[in-house]
Amino acid sequence: MAADYDPTNLDALDDQEAQRAKAAEQKLAEEAADWRFILGDQRGRRIVWALLSKAGVFRVSFSADALQMAFNEGNRNLGLEVLAKVTEHAPATYLLMQNEAK
Repeated sequence: MAADYDPTNLDALDDQEAQRAKAAEQKLAEEAADWRFILGDQRGRRIVWALLSKAGVFRVSFSADALQMAFNEGNRNLGLEVLAKVTEHAPATYLLMQNEAK
């Protein structure tokens, strides 16, 4: 591929950029479908809720020990990323998960 690279061939560069954009769009669509699949089943929602709880999303990460607090906040950050995916791809399931967890 590197031998075929020609920075002066703007049409080829545009085609490559279009292919990359299409691949990125496809990857995002697949990710959204994956999250909807996982959250579409009660078992998947239980697993996601357990991950959110274990990550400490629903509690304060403060600790008098700075290293422990950094560790807690790292876990919480990952949990917040998962929560963001839930609310982005299947927002109605968050309340459903919450009610099922009670």
